[in-house]
Amino acid sequence: MTTESIMIRNQWVADARAFYRILKNGDFDWFPTAPPDLETEMAFLRMNADKRKAGREFNFSVLLGKRLVGAVGYRPDPQHSHVAEAGYFIDRAYWGRGFAVQALELVEAHAAKRGLIRLELLIATDNRQSIRVAEKTGYRREGLLSRKLRLSRGITDAYLYAKLLKEQVVA
Repeated sequence: MTTESIMIRNQWVADARAFYRILKNGDFDWFPTAPPDLETEMAFLRMNADKRKAGREFNFSVLLGKRLVGAVGYRPDPQHSHVAEAGYFIDRAYWGRGFAVQALELVEAHAAKRGLIRLELLIATDNRQSIRVAEKTGYRREGLLSRKLRLSRGITDAYLYAKLLKEQVVA
């Protein structure tokens, strides 16, 4: 693992080319969507500001210096305002350097500032790298969800991992 530090910032439409390259390189069997073309990725990124303002999604670019190396974000659960599902991906060229762990920790801090108490991760059962990231970051496996994820290769089972960002006493 590296001692290099990454940072996160809101995603920009100008990030589209880098995201498109990362997601179309064939290494993302476990990511649910890959844009069919650059224009689709740009359209997705254009919607981010509205989603953020509405509190529906918070998507960030992961940067190593000035180089975009991945993405991280979370989507609050509309039924449970204290819960959100998080997700992340890192460019294959940067795997194994601890950037996903750092990105997840940074997004946890953002979520906690917004009052969230619980973050959840849905991870395909055969995604060993992402399971390692979750466990290194302190997430606990809470269950198996049969046929939960639709991926490019089909529908698959997923583990539910969760982490409490702060303890909340319920009376």
